[in-house]
Amino acid sequence: MTLSTAPELKRLPVELELGLFRVLQESLTNIHRHARTSSVDIQLKLGADHVTLQVKDYGQGMSAEMLGRL
Repeated sequence: MTLSTAPELKRLPVELELGLFRVLQESLTNIHRHARTSSVDIQLKLGADHVTLQVKDYGQGMSAEMLGRL
């Protein structure tokens, strides 16, 4: 697992930290259940008025059949 954060990252508002934690938690749970990979990259970036959380795995993707049902 690789984690990248902004060097100037400070504590965020509690509600935002909790929301980001829950999104990351669910992402990692889904990767563990479905992607069949042990490799994950996580990036947390700060903008002037926004925060970006990016979670990328290197596992198997969804089949075209499954994507067609979404």
